[in-house]
Amino acid sequence: MVLPEPTTDAVCRKIERVLLEADRRGRLVVLGRAAAIVLRDRPRAVHVRLDGPEEALVFQAMQIDQIDEDEARRRQRNSDRARMDRVKHLYQADPRDPRHYHLVLKSTALARDLRRADRCRGPGAGGRARRAQLRRRPPSSPGPASTAPAAHV
Repeated sequence: MVLPEPTTDAVCRKIERVLLEADRRGRLVVLGRAAAIVLRDRPRAVHVRLDGPEEALVFQAMQIDQIDEDEARRRQRNSDRARMDRVKHLYQADPRDPRHYHLVLKSTALARDLRRADRCRGPGAGGRARRAQLRRRPPSSPGPASTAPAAHV
């Protein structure tokens, strides 16, 4: 199910109702929509934040969306600002606060690590298709993934 962008209070409240009902019915995975905050009191919920260094996120957007750096930065700023304003307005919370999450993942490093694992495994069992998909993803910031903390609990 794809939910609309939460652009008004009414749309946000409808999204909340859909998330709470979906949680009541069983397993679900929600990306965005302030789900970590909406579902914060649900004991079965595991909240994960996908994040990364700004430069790596901008580069990733340039590659995936085939846009120039200025456009990628503009979209990143606008998206971050809109998310922050919406969550502060509706929930009086900061969506960047790691206390809302069980796990914070450096998503730009995940694509790099998956490419490395795929090269080791070779093209069998779907490796070729996975490599084609991952090729669109940019490398993350330099340095091994193990040197940066990947999780906040």
